[in-house]
Amino acid sequence: MNNTLRMKRFLTYWLFFLYLFSAAQQQNEIDSLEQALSLADISTKTEILNRLSELSQKISVEKAVEYDLMNLEIQQQLGNKRDESSVLNNLGIDYYLMGDYSRSLEYFEQSLKLREELLDTANIVKTLNNLGVISQINADYNQALTYLQKSLLFKLKLDDTLSIAKTLNNIGVIYMDLKKHDDADRFLRQAQDYYGALNDISGMAASLNNLGQNFDAIGNQDSALIFYQKSIGLKKQINDERGLGNTLNNVGIIYFDKELYREAKSYFEESRKIREKIGDRFGLASTLNNLANISVSEKKLDEALRLFDESNQIAHQENLKGFLMRNYGGLSRLYEIKGKHEKALEYYKMMSALNDSIFSEDFNKQLADLRINYENEKQSKENEILQQKNQIQQLEIFLYREQQVQLLIAIFLIFVLSVVIVLYLRYRNNQKTNFTLKQMNIDLEYSVKKRTRELEEANSTKDRFFSIIAHDLKNPFTALLGFSEILSNDFDQLSYPKKKEIIHFIKESTENIYKLLENLLDWASAQSNEIQLFPAALNINQLIREVISIMYYQAQRKSIRINFLSQTEKYAFADEDTIKTVIRNLISNAIKFTPKGGMVQITSSPYEISGKEKVNIRVKDNGIGIKEEALNNLFDKSQKHRSEGTEKEPGTGLGLILCKEFVEKNGGEIIVESEFGSYSQFSFSLPANPEPKQPQAVE
Repeated sequence: MNNTLRMKRFLTYWLFFLYLFSAAQQQNEIDSLEQALSLADISTKTEILNRLSELSQKISVEKAVEYDLMNLEIQQQLGNKRDESSVLNNLGIDYYLMGDYSRSLEYFEQSLKLREELLDTANIVKTLNNLGVISQINADYNQALTYLQKSLLFKLKLDDTLSIAKTLNNIGVIYMDLKKHDDADRFLRQAQDYYGALNDISGMAASLNNLGQNFDAIGNQDSALIFYQKSIGLKKQINDERGLGNTLNNVGIIYFDKELYREAKSYFEESRKIREKIGDRFGLASTLNNLANISVSEKKLDEALRLFDESNQIAHQENLKGFLMRNYGGLSRLYEIKGKHEKALEYYKMMSALNDSIFSEDFNKQLADLRINYENEKQSKENEILQQKNQIQQLEIFLYREQQVQLLIAIFLIFVLSVVIVLYLRYRNNQKTNFTLKQMNIDLEYSVKKRTRELEEANSTKDRFFSIIAHDLKNPFTALLGFSEILSNDFDQLSYPKKKEIIHFIKESTENIYKLLENLLDWASAQSNEIQLFPAALNINQLIREVISIMYYQAQRKSIRINFLSQTEKYAFADEDTIKTVIRNLISNAIKFTPKGGMVQITSSPYEISGKEKVNIRVKDNGIGIKEEALNNLFDKSQKHRSEGTEKEPGTGLGLILCKEFVEKNGGEIIVESEFGSYSQFSFSLPANPEPKQPQAVE
């Protein structure tokens, strides 16, 4: 029995030690920085306080405020306006995270004023965005639009894609609040396109949620639910609790409107738990209002009254005028059901008066009132915390007297185990560091050898390739010079048909030289990275038709039919000029190696690989085909690929090499199938254009 008791005590002390050790690791960096802070000079203090604020925002926002206020005092003493503006912006973020939007607005405005004096464009953009979001939360929509539209102009000039997406999203939300749903849809879809191109899951989830709200506002609830469920899936994927609470609340609203109160209440309760957990007072006021409305519909009037009062309490504390107005309307309906018509009329008048004042009330007076309320509440909370600390201290003294011996044993065990663990960790870290250095040396040597070998092979390949090209340029020039000499020396003696035949040969030689030079120049530009790709949504069907119209006369001379079959309306995501070169070369080759009266079949179709959508283009002819021994190295520029078409048209294979390089630069791949004497088919794939994909506040 005694042994069992001792074992239990030992396990208790061991678990207690592990807990302390884990907590110590989490606080280690903060503790170290706080120790260094007292010994640092002023410039170093600034860096330390910035880092402490950053760490504390994830643990205790109140502590982050303390560090930022200390830093602000230092920057004001130094007269460093640039760093002062950054600290003011950080304070705005701190109070935003705490839900104190009036104080947040005050600091953002101070930061903007300094940044405009400094002409600090990059940071002006961020503060304008933050001011827009806070103004939106405070229902000052006109001011919010002014801030955000000004921010968007800066961002477009800076080409800051992610920030552009955030601002477009926030502008869309404001238009939605103003009931301008067409404008809202336009801006939200633009934001979704930007987020989709960036593969920004958080942004995609937010814009999907907002699109759902916009559809709900115009009565299209089924579409709204589809967008909400997509948003919920993405937010669960990235563990976005604040956003998840928002979208769950929105789904509950739709089921409430459909009078499916059981389903609506389930979503509201789930949203309420999340918002209480993360301290989202803005969202909690909304969810409490929604739950109150369900209780009114179910005639649970006492429960509804309690929920309205809870929501009103938060709305008053945070100056959330929109929720106050909604609660007054709900209370008016509640007292109407109770038969207390005077009380119902009183709340209705309060709702109307608040509605009329949203865009005209003196905002500075609101800020002053809120500041007084905040200071009173802060003093009250500090007194409450002091009382709690006194109670905890008395309890700790009592426990210490009762368990003094046990704690001494625990301290001794902690000390011994700490020494053992520290020594072990040092040993393991040294071993790991030595191993890592050795591995890095091995990897570096291997990389150098591999790169040297690749460069040698590339130089050798290019030498052989240019030797081939030089030979292929020389032949048509020889023919061109020969025919030109005949015309020059024997022009008067030659018959008219002979002259016309020689001129025709000269024209064909010139065309072949031009095509070879055009491909050679394109390939050389690609090798030297002079070709810049501008990928965008590409109507591949339209592009194919344009190239077919260009190649019409080449096909007509050989009576070759060109058929185009489109099996998809999807757009590709690629550079138009390089892909047009690929399609032109493939169709030209198909015509060249197809006999008179033959056919070239072109097809565009969709397919999916590894979960990614692609657009596939196939060019197939019923021509002479390719021999098996040539098929395997068709795209190898170190090999000779000279072959003549069915009408003795010359070819070097350079066009196919160019096709392969351009397709791969656009994120695709090209393959060839052929049966000698029967057909050849060249297929290449391109990425499909991504399908078009809350406010995001701080930057």
